[in-house]
Amino acid sequence: MRERPRAKRRPFLRSRYLLMPIAGILAGSITGMAGLNPTVKPTARSTTTLLAIEPRLHEAPLLRAARLDTHAGGSLDLNVYELTDRVLERMLVRRARAGVRVRILLDPGPWHGARIVAAERRFCARHPRLACRMASHRFRFDHAKYAVFDDRYACIGTANWTWRAFHRNREYIVCTSQPRSVRAAAELFRDDWRGVPAGKLPRQALVVSPGSENRLQRLLRGSGPLAIEAEEVGSVKHLDRLIARHGARARILLPQRLSPWDRGVAQALVRKGVQIRLIHRPYLHAKLILTRTCAFIGSQNLTRTSLVDNREVGILIRAPGLLARLRRQFAKDWERSKPLPGSR
Repeated sequence: MRERPRAKRRPFLRSRYLLMPIAGILAGSITGMAGLNPTVKPTARSTTTLLAIEPRLHEAPLLRAARLDTHAGGSLDLNVYELTDRVLERMLVRRARAGVRVRILLDPGPWHGARIVAAERRFCARHPRLACRMASHRFRFDHAKYAVFDDRYACIGTANWTWRAFHRNREYIVCTSQPRSVRAAAELFRDDWRGVPAGKLPRQALVVSPGSENRLQRLLRGSGPLAIEAEEVGSVKHLDRLIARHGARARILLPQRLSPWDRGVAQALVRKGVQIRLIHRPYLHAKLILTRTCAFIGSQNLTRTSLVDNREVGILIRAPGLLARLRRQFAKDWERSKPLPGSR
């Protein structure tokens, strides 16, 4: 749903988000900055993966990544389900005026989104330097949220490019200069732009729907405690069974407002011993699966539509520092949440 405009917008504080040392901006939420130094070409030594946790940082991580595309002839490729954030819209326009090739791929019919599509079309029409295209109708929804900056950096996450995502929601964004992941994201965008099936590399290096169910099944089969954050849960039998095998060692956070269907699925998991809690604020839009040795962050909900019918994109991270950060954030959100009736 599109955010209602605020009566009075605070001006964008350039000094706060762009001129401060980035390590200070992202303290506690992003680990490592060598790979996002615009003066250094990434190498094996400078490669890094960063984690942004919203709504703490607002649009700053994406603005920082976009500043790398300052040279004419650069590129910025974006595939996003919803694009209505004014700060990020202005950034895209500035990059295009600077000579950066900006391509934007949008979903032609987001859920309850006729007004959003109309606003997106007006935005693209006002700025002809932007190359905008509606995604292929091969998918039920193009629900992806990823961007590739100059084929050197990729940001993949759970956040739509909307004001609410960066100021009201719990979201996770992974930005990486890891060459294989960046090549995979760039190749996936080229495939999506042309409306052809995803190639081999994106499916190996990333978690791509349609067809992501097997990757998530392998993740859920792991031993040890399991932590999940999801906006929606559907009755995907194989996944439900794997989650239930963890019993009380599986903890799931869901938004406080659940559809009757999602509540029924959640209550069925509770009866099998899974711990489930509901969080009110921030609104839980995140999609996270956290195991002892790995974490998944992406656009996929735990529903059949998301795993089988949509274009969705996620990434697996294994860096111990990032996993520790996710565990701490999950623990904080778990403490402020309330048990689903019948759960522990």
